[in-house]
Amino acid sequence: MPPGIRINAVCPSLIETPTVADMFEGQAEAMADIMKQQPIGWLGTGA
Repeated sequence: MPPGIRINAVCPSLIETPTVADMFEGQAEAMADIMKQQPIGWLGTGA
């Protein structure tokens, strides 16, 4: 790779937001299933 070139990766994931929290409130089994599908093992966070 030529010098000075950087590569960024976009890894789609579910982001931890109030809306997501509301969607899965009281649905621990559904949230566990979602977490199994997250390659990184946790929900993304807003930066």
